[in-house]
Amino acid sequence: MPALRSSTGHGRRSLARSHASVVGRGFRAVARDRRFLIVVAVNIVLIIVGYALYSNILPPFAIAHTRVGPAGIGIIKLANTLFIVIAQIPATRVVKRMRRARAALRRRIVCGWITHGVGARCRDR
Repeated sequence: MPALRSSTGHGRRSLARSHASVVGRGFRAVARDRRFLIVVAVNIVLIIVGYALYSNILPPFAIAHTRVGPAGIGIIKLANTLFIVIAQIPATRVVKRMRRARAALRRRIVCGWITHGVGARCRDR
């Protein structure tokens, strides 16, 4: 592959070494990458907001609109946690085989189906 050869002609390894020397190594290089830090900050905010909504809004909503008691809410949270832990490995294997754009599209479709289903169930009650 001539396009991947560096000017010294040593191929990918030489290109990777020259790129690493320009970019830097270690935690300092990561800490200097503003785009990555912005993505991390946004991700942290979304996790905090999502967990706050889940833990503070679900119990009162479930108690007000269903016949679920505190034990039922605990079971719902346990089922959610177990599903996340168990489904991570197969989901990662499936997504690993896909291209990024296709994986993102499928993730959006699944999230849309889930949101639509939850909204329809809440509307029917």
